[in-house]
Amino acid sequence: MYRTVLAATCIILTGGAALAADAPAADARAAIVVTHAWVRASLGQSPTTAAYLRIENRGATEDRLLAVATPAAATAHLHESVAKDGIMRMQAVNSLGIKPGQSIELAPGGLHIMMMGLKSPLKVGQTIPVKVRFEGAGEIEVDAEVRGLDDAR
Repeated sequence: MYRTVLAATCIILTGGAALAADAPAADARAAIVVTHAWVRASLGQSPTTAAYLRIENRGATEDRLLAVATPAAATAHLHESVAKDGIMRMQAVNSLGIKPGQSIELAPGGLHIMMMGLKSPLKVGQTIPVKVRFEGAGEIEVDAEVRGLDDAR
């Protein structure tokens, strides 16, 4: 009987340690909030489009956006539109730090998710899943509404 109680106590203690170890990860996931996700409808058979969203860090520590993905495209990358010598250009952004209390808006004309190799045309009214992966919060998946070219709500 003593062995059974001891074994049960060890299992409970081990489980508690595992839960305690997961607590920081759970806190990080809860701290990052992703909202307002949307994607521009594709133009005809164009193989590219852009996705936008808002990221808010409600936690006490900085987190970092490391990667983006969607099954709607062969590849997706974080990009930034930059004016240089009077010409707008896009450049890849490797990662994006989000400080505590900070919100970052991925919006037309600035930071955005560049989707390349669309698997099919995206039409207004559809929704597609978009995954964003953070250093601390891990992967968060949101549904992004496909909107018309002039609809930047």
